[in-house]
Order: sequence, then C-alpha cells, then structure tokens
Amino acid sequence: MADGGNTITVGSTETITGGTGNDALTLGTTSGENINLGAGTDSLTLASVANTLTISGVETVDGAAGQDNLTFSDSVMTAIDTGAGNDTIILTDVSGISATIDGGIGTDSLTIAAGSSSLTISNVEAVNGSGGNETLTMGALWTSGSVHLGSGTDTLNLYQGANLGSITADFINGSGIADTLTLNNALTGATIDMAGGTDTLNLSSSVGGYTLTVSNTETINGSEGTVGNPEKGNDTITLSGSNAQTFVFDFYNINGIDTIYSFMSGAGGDVLDVDGLGFDVAGAGATTTTSVGLLASDVAATGYSVLVFDDALFAGVDSTTSFASQETSFLSFINSSTIEGSFAAGDDLLFVVDDSTANNNVRLWQWTDTDNGGDVDTGEIARMGTLEATDISTLVVGNFA
Repeated sequence: MADGGNTITVGSTETITGGTGNDALTLGTTSGENINLGAGTDSLTLASVANTLTISGVETVDGAAGQDNLTFSDSVMTAIDTGAGNDTIILTDVSGISATIDGGIGTDSLTIAAGSSSLTISNVEAVNGSGGNETLTMGALWTSGSVHLGSGTDTLNLYQGANLGSITADFINGSGIADTLTLNNALTGATIDMAGGTDTLNLSSSVGGYTLTVSNTETINGSEGTVGNPEKGNDTITLSGSNAQTFVFDFYNINGIDTIYSFMSGAGGDVLDVDGLGFDVAGAGATTTTSVGLLASDVAATGYSVLVFDDALFAGVDSTTSFASQETSFLSFINSSTIEGSFAAGDDLLFVVDDSTANNNVRLWQWTDTDNGGDVDTGEIARMGTLEATDISTLVVGNFA
C-alpha cells in the first residue's frame, strides 16, 4: 500500500505491506499470511474464518468468529481482540510492550516471548510466559485455565472477585477490594498479597505442599491431602503484614503437617480456625464449637476443646528428638495430671504444646481417645502443624476459632 492513510478491504492476498500512514485493513477472506502495515497507527480487522497470520506494524487487531492463529513479530501492538473461536496468540517480541489482549469467546491461548512485558489479559484460558520479567493484569474475572509465567521475576494482578485456576508467578496481587483466589496447582516460593477488602485464599486439596508468603488475606484454607497421600496437606505459610489473618484447618486425619511462620499472636492477631475439625469439649465427648483453655496450672480442663499448655505448666517437648520421644515426654506429664482427670471416654481435643528447644516454636497436636479409655495413650496423638518462632505464652483465646 502507498504511503498515507489507507482504508481497504483485501481478500486472497498472501503478503500485505503497508506504508508510513495510518492504515485500516479489513480482511474479506482468508488472506495475508504475512501482514506488515509499517509505520503509523494501523488497525487490522480479521475475516470471520480461520486465519493463520504473521503480523507486524499493527497497533490494533479486531477478530471475529473463527479459529485464529496469530503470531506477532514485533511489539508495537496496543490492543488485540480475537473475537469468538479458539484462538492462539504468540508474541515473539515483547520489548517495551504494553498491550491489552482479549481472547473473546472460546478457549484461547497466549504465549509470551522472553523479555520485559506488561499486558492486560481478558478471556484467555492458557497463558505461558518465558524467561522474562512479565507483569500480567487480569482485565476480567478468571474462572478457569492456567497462567504460567516461567522464569524471571513475574507479577500477576488479579481482577476483583472469585478467581480460580493454575498459577505460576513470583508475586500475585489482589484487586484491593474483595477477592477469592483458588489455586489448583502446586506453587512454591510465591508471595501473595490480596491487598484491601475481605479476601480468601484456597489451596488445592488435590495438590498440597504449598510454600507461600501471604499478606492481607483474611482467610487461608489449607490443603488437606488424601488418606493415601497425607503429605499433600503439608503446607508452609509465612504470614506477612499487619492485618489479622485466619488459617483454616479441616480433616485432621489427612491434613498433613502444616508450618506457619510469622504468626501474629495476642489480641487482634492471627487466628487458627479449627472448628471444621469437630472437636469435643473435655469431659463431654460431644462435638462443639471451639472453646479455649489457657492452662498455666494443673487444674480441671472440663469444657474446653483446645488446651494451651503454658510453659510454666509444662516445659514442652524437645523437637530435635523423634516424635515418639516427644509423645513419651508429654504422656509422662499428662498421665499424672489433674487435667487428664477431666477427660471422658471418646474425647477429641486439640493440644497446643511448647517446643522446649531454643526455637520457641509451638506444636499443634490432635488427641483422639480411640480406645475410649478417657486418658491419653501412645499412638492417640496426631501432629497437625507448627507455629514457628511463636512464644506459647503470648497466645490468647482470640487466636483460635
């Protein structure tokens, strides 16, 4: 096409080359296997057929019905809308790119070349990055699919609402209002900041084994694991920020052993929600809502479902030894206590026990009276998790729910 602004409809043409003006090109049929509209601010409207194109020098692309396979060989584009159909978009040059991409109706994929890119994405079900530093912002709610941004330092900014899918990114940020993020893939080493609003993070029970740093997230539902693979519930969560956050436990017998770092104990602090475990209260043998006993002396514990053993009462267990040794140490204490005298047959309680080593950790143990003897026996304690670097004496009733 000549230099200057051209507005043209083209069909059955394999190679289309523009000039220096602002061109508007419409494809009437399958055409333009190679399209380069040159300088200027140019637009391309696709035909309602299956298009397979290599594109450069085009700022905006509008698709229609049909399965489009679009490869962009430069980074001048600012807006791509592929319309209906199952479309494939490949960006081979992302140097300095800042663009909006909408896959429209259908199952669409986007592949991003290595480099630093900044993209706003809507209605794209599969996003695959490379070795660059990508910043991806969701322009619409994301309810299925995958975003895997590859190596590099990558950031994903969520759209407001309930987002669900598979994510690989270094930093995941909420919208600042009220968000829910449900991860259904394994993710380690990521930092998640859900920002403002009342937010929820759900970790997949089919995957588990997460290692995450989480902030400004009011509710965290950990993974559960399975009967055959309890290690799938072994999550390691570092809590960050000053907002109170709630970590939800459920299905203790297949829950794995979770590790929580930077737990903010004390009034107004973080919360361990254990209601879903269906604890009894001591001496009742009946399911109840969580009731916490902070025990600093050897007294009856009737009526509590969570028992916190202050280190002034029980010096704790040595975590450098085997769990069997830890259990033996605790049984020696509890079996001769007034506390155990308040238990009833079939009780099911949470024991919160100090770590007697210098690490100042807290152990979370579930006791289930499997032999209905009303006392704690070997083999009846299951490990649920650890609060790393938390002083047991700083825990308050409000840290449990």
